[in-house]
Amino acid sequence: MIDIIFGAIPFFGWILGSLVTLVGLILWILGMVKAYQGEYYKFPIVGEIAEKQVKSFNI
Repeated sequence: MIDIIFGAIPFFGWILGSLVTLVGLILWILGMVKAYQGEYYKFPIVGEIAEKQVKSFNI
């Protein structure tokens, strides 16, 4: 979503969008490696938000 918004901004939006995509890719790979190792890892900013959402499902 952020990448789409940045894409509407000429030149700097393209650079920011590329950086956001790169950071997302790195975080995704980090999460996959941690999961493969069987390690519980909570990302610093979004970890708390995701944990609250999962707990709200009460499954």
